[in-house]
Amino acid sequence: MQEDKINRNTNKFILLYIFGVIFFVVVFWMFGQTYISNNSNGLTASINFAIDKNQGVWQIASNLEEDSLIKSKVVFVIYSLFSGHFSEFKPGKYRLSDELNMRNIVNIITDGPQEESVTFYPGMTLKE
Repeated sequence: MQEDKINRNTNKFILLYIFGVIFFVVVFWMFGQTYISNNSNGLTASINFAIDKNQGVWQIASNLEEDSLIKSKVVFVIYSLFSGHFSEFKPGKYRLSDELNMRNIVNIITDGPQEESVTFYPGMTLKE
């Protein structure tokens, strides 16, 4: 008799635990879809974004949020931490689009700015 009661309580606990985990996963999935997805409102804008040499991740996140490239600086910092890119942001000038999602932005600023090459042919001036 006592063992049946213990087994029922254990089964209820396990069932409650499973539902709790499922609820937790669904809530964080919805949260991720809201905050990690792109910010685009249908109009595409290209934004010049700069990272200075001694900027920390919080300042970078604040600047991205001010430029409306991300929705939440806290989520950006947490995402950067858990994705392993927290301290890998490279200084430089970037051209970012508001169509990019947070994952793409993190990948771009950890890869570093793209180099631009200019070719001067003999006889050319800077004006040309």
